[in-house]
Amino acid sequence: MAGVHWRVQLDKRGGEHWTGGLWAAEVTNGFEIKDLGFSTTAERLDSGARVSYREIQPGSLFRSYDVTAMTYQNWSHEALDDAWSVDSWQRAHLRGSFRLNTNWQFLNYWYVWLSGSYNPQSMSRSETRGGAMMVTPGSTEFNVHVSSDSRKRLSFG
Repeated sequence: MAGVHWRVQLDKRGGEHWTGGLWAAEVTNGFEIKDLGFSTTAERLDSGARVSYREIQPGSLFRSYDVTAMTYQNWSHEALDDAWSVDSWQRAHLRGSFRLNTNWQFLNYWYVWLSGSYNPQSMSRSETRGGAMMVTPGSTEFNVHVSSDSRKRLSFG
């Protein structure tokens, strides 16, 4: 094994309201995890960020709630061929996502979860099973989940 897999992550987990994190990672060519186990990922550059606001003290309407915005992006190492070129990074973009999630628990213990994400157009080697990179279309997704009081004998979601 001649490759490297590293990750650096800074997190703020404590505090009354605000939490978040930043991370960067890399898997280089030559890193073969398959010698130890199974992995569906190959060489890549990775980065991301998350920021959350939470309220855990019951108020007049909600028992608790939180709102989280996050993003992650992956690029192939071809981005470094011309590291100062925006076009180089766009051509090497493998996948990414921009997400907004929110969770609300009402005073009666009912729960609402809303989520939205935008996944920009990206490139994929797995679609061609390791061959040339192929464009995969972007997508947008919205989710809503409502559930009743889970402490009850009968609840639904």
